[in-house]
Amino acid sequence: MDNTTSNPEPLKSGHSLVKKIKISWFCNCNALFKKPRLVSPVSESREQDKSKSYPIVEQPSKHLYEEDVANYYCEALTLYKRNVGEDLSVTLRVPLLLGAFVGLIPIQGIRQNGNQSFSWLHYRTLISTAVVGVLLMNTVFIAHNFILKVASGKNHAGEMILTFSGVWFYSAGTLVYIFFLLRSKRLCEYFKFWTETSIAVSSCMIPERRVRKDVKLITTFVLLDCLGENILYHFHAMKLEQREKMSALSFSDFLRDYYDSNQYIFPFFSYNAIVSLALLVTNKLATYAWNFGDIILILISRALYGRYLCLNTFLEQQYEPHGCILLIKKGSVSWRSIRKNFLRLTELLEEANGIFSPLVWLSYTTDIFFVCRQLYEGLASKSTAGKAVDKIYMVWSLIHLIVRTLGVNLMAAKINEEAHRMSKVLQHCHPDEYDEEVRRLERFLGSRMIGITGSGCFIITKSFVFMIISAIFTLEVVLLQNGHLTLG
Repeated sequence: MDNTTSNPEPLKSGHSLVKKIKISWFCNCNALFKKPRLVSPVSESREQDKSKSYPIVEQPSKHLYEEDVANYYCEALTLYKRNVGEDLSVTLRVPLLLGAFVGLIPIQGIRQNGNQSFSWLHYRTLISTAVVGVLLMNTVFIAHNFILKVASGKNHAGEMILTFSGVWFYSAGTLVYIFFLLRSKRLCEYFKFWTETSIAVSSCMIPERRVRKDVKLITTFVLLDCLGENILYHFHAMKLEQREKMSALSFSDFLRDYYDSNQYIFPFFSYNAIVSLALLVTNKLATYAWNFGDIILILISRALYGRYLCLNTFLEQQYEPHGCILLIKKGSVSWRSIRKNFLRLTELLEEANGIFSPLVWLSYTTDIFFVCRQLYEGLASKSTAGKAVDKIYMVWSLIHLIVRTLGVNLMAAKINEEAHRMSKVLQHCHPDEYDEEVRRLERFLGSRMIGITGSGCFIITKSFVFMIISAIFTLEVVLLQNGHLTLG
């Protein structure tokens, strides 16, 4: 009897791959996947057995040779990297951690792969609830001031707009906190659904490689731009005499000046450094929440757009010349799988609409209102004449709002554009494979609009975005024709 079968030769110490990759490392990967399997992520049987949502490679038996063990670890490493790359919670980890730092994201296990959860008794949830209470209280204070001004009838329209802007600003910040507080549980479920869907469609998609870089780039740019705009805001709101003695201005003087610039708080609290500091922190929380809501919408839209892009690109890679046209190589794809995977991605989009539609509505109304307000104030205000700081702030603030608003809208519009690009790709189907599955997918694409919606009232497309821009300019022209609405 040959003893090499029952007593395998020990692994050579010089084998770098087996030496570097430990079995303990692989055991840590098991938290990401649930069902044991000995197949690659592109296996056809995964689509047939939907109960096995998370593929995994079984640990090697002790009877495997060195080459088999090396191949096993290569497959495990590739599978782990691929599925982690398609984990939305991992992709959004940086912005989620930033949100949790200010009590905006009350989700547990953000640093863990596919193991996020929500509990009303967790300390993050309690912090988020406390922040909602503080913001809501501040919103009530400023709304009280606005109601008194309306009742007095002594204020001109420009001043009323400025006061109402404060009410809307703090209301928007409060509603963003409430949104994430109430939707965090569904968001955790969505992360898991995203991973399951990504694994299910992986046989007909190319890997997404740029999404993490785009997430970090977008988050960094928007937050740094917000920081610069907010710093300039304090100079803009500061009294002229305080600006002139800036070098000798202490932090207590700054708090006093900030308290004096928020007159809505006067009926409730007299000056105190703690009260002024609380007002300052509340303002920063509302500012961050408003920007963070737009960031999340941009990033979710970017990730969803990437899913459709990967599917379309996979099909385009199958093109081959056929006379003077390009056709998808015959037998290279299963059109039944393509149609099912497209429907899976559409389900992923519909689930996102179910979660984020209220945030889309809030973002649209708030961004458009403040773009109109800042644009009109910059054009109609006469109080900033000759003040360089005020002019720089007005320009920066307007550009910041416009860029952020366009970012939300154009990124969401790309989902609609990329999803319906499938109709053009289907025109390259080989004539011999133009079957009922292809026709069903064409009918599906022609019978509905696919994209991010605002509670089902509208779908964000490029034509819709430009229609909104046209309406804003029309409104500004009408307002500028009424010169009595002077601001400042």
